[in-house]
Amino acid sequence: MEWPQVRTYINTGEPIEEANRMEFRLLYDGELAGNSAKAKDKHAIRQQLHPQLRRLWNSNTRLQDYAANVALHSCEPNVIGPKNKQERAELGIERIGKNFSKAGYQLVPLVTEELALRCSLSILMLRPKEGKKTIFEGGDIDNQVKTLFDGLKIPRDANEANNSVPGPDETPFFVCWKTIG
Repeated sequence: MEWPQVRTYINTGEPIEEANRMEFRLLYDGELAGNSAKAKDKHAIRQQLHPQLRRLWNSNTRLQDYAANVALHSCEPNVIGPKNKQERAELGIERIGKNFSKAGYQLVPLVTEELALRCSLSILMLRPKEGKKTIFEGGDIDNQVKTLFDGLKIPRDANEANNSVPGPDETPFFVCWKTIG
C-alpha cells in the first residue's frame, strides 16, 4: 500500500505522540447566541466553518490518506477505481459524505468513532467593551458555549439544519464531529 497502516486503540489512556498530533484553528466571527439560540444560529456556525474544514481535508496528508483508503475499500470487486491518490481521496470524501447523509446534506465529520480520533478544544471568545457585553454583566456564557458545540456537530435532522438545502459548494458539507451514541 502507498500509505502506512495505523492501528488506533480507543480509551487506552496512552498519550498521543507528537508525531500523530494534528493542530489547527477554526475561526467563527459573529454573534454567538446563548439561551435564545435557534437552529439558524447553529447552522450559521456550521456554514462559516465548512470552507475551513474543507480546506483542512484537502490539504492534510493524513486526512487525504484516510479518504483514499475509504475509496479503496468501498470500490466494487473487479472495478478499476481512481488511479491517483488525489482522485481516490476525492472519491473517499464523497463516500464519507454519503455514509453520513442527514437533513438533506452529505456530511463529512472530522471526529468520529470510526476514525477513533480524540479532540480537545481551546476556545477564545473576544467580546466588545461597550455596553453590557462582559461575562459578568452580559452573562450566559455557558449557553453560548453550548450553542457553539451544537454548531460544531452533525445536525440530527432537517430542523437542526434550519430546514435549509445545501448551497452550490456545500456538497459534501464538512463538519467538526458526529455525536457519539
